[in-house]
Amino acid sequence: MSSESLNSTGAFSQANDLKSRILFTILILIIYRLGTYVPLSGIDPLALKEGRTLHHDVKGKNGAGKVILRSAPAGTGIIAGGPIRSVCEVLGIQDVVAKSLGSANPHNVLKACVDGLKSQNSPKILSAIRGKKISDIILKREAK
Repeated sequence: MSSESLNSTGAFSQANDLKSRILFTILILIIYRLGTYVPLSGIDPLALKEGRTLHHDVKGKNGAGKVILRSAPAGTGIIAGGPIRSVCEVLGIQDVVAKSLGSANPHNVLKACVDGLKSQNSPKILSAIRGKKISDIILKREAK
């Protein structure tokens, strides 16, 4: 046993991290196979501000599970727990602050997170809806 893989409690942190990732992947596959997973198809790939964070704060809800996802400054990292952290890592979101409210059931939290991310609007989508230039929308947002 190498001492570098042990943490202060003597547990193997890398093994625990790998175990949690495997369990999350199995959870995603189960949800997908049950037909309750709604893929992000038909929507542009997840548009990220500066390629690292969300464009605006989003709220998602599924059953009793509620999720709030907020954009964060560069270098913040992923401040989220459980299923939300895994979703953000898989989607490539680098800087986000998230809070799960209501239910602690991972299924509901996961579906609420996906619901929130699907409700996100990028400046490109907003400009198409409003018939304006992207630069007009970005300037108004940064002026706030």
